[in-house]
Amino acid sequence: TFLRPQRLTSQNGTPQLTSIQPQATTMTMGDLISAIQPVIVRVDVNGQGFQSSRSGIIIRTSGVIITNGHVVNNATSIIVTLNNNQQYSAAIKADDANIDLAVIQLDNGPHDLPAATLGTLRDVFVGETVTAAGFPLGTALPGPASFTRGIMSATRTIAGQTYIQSDFQINPGNSGGALVTNNGKVIGITTSEVLSQGVDAEGIGLAIPIDVILTYIQNNVK
Repeated sequence: TFLRPQRLTSQNGTPQLTSIQPQATTMTMGDLISAIQPVIVRVDVNGQGFQSSRSGIIIRTSGVIITNGHVVNNATSIIVTLNNNQQYSAAIKADDANIDLAVIQLDNGPHDLPAATLGTLRDVFVGETVTAAGFPLGTALPGPASFTRGIMSATRTIAGQTYIQSDFQINPGNSGGALVTNNGKVIGITTSEVLSQGVDAEGIGLAIPIDVILTYIQNNVK
């Protein structure tokens, strides 16, 4: 007897796992990359004594982008590079260090950008193949976003926050990038700054789950 895959649901704000059947509709990897690549952006940040280059996701055609809070923390300037290599400055519109999410807005950017399709808890189940998209090495790996696949293996509560765990490969530049299902829906934002510094771990990728993201967007994006 085989166990059915488990789907993440929420009860009183606490993620729970319930059995479901797998999704019937999936994309080929080529179609998935074609659909997701245009909505993943590189976020280059300058601050007092530092520079960093990480990732973000376009969530509104007007140039609203969601990323990790630590990506833009202490930023004095932000430059966003789109999939077509066009660059725009951006400003922070919302930032919450407690859940490590931030919203930034392009300055004088186009208003007809592609925007990500955001999933729901019903799109997530343990055992599903998921894909992470972002810029793992920032400007050190020029060109379009990189993609890596893994299996959603669990949900974890770390320091009071819930995360989706997968075995996809993740590097610091992936922070703020997307975790997507086989049908191209964003169900998490990848983050590389959850485990304690100095922890030597491989094959453990963590993402902020979509229920947290949707609530944050609802409260901060008009």
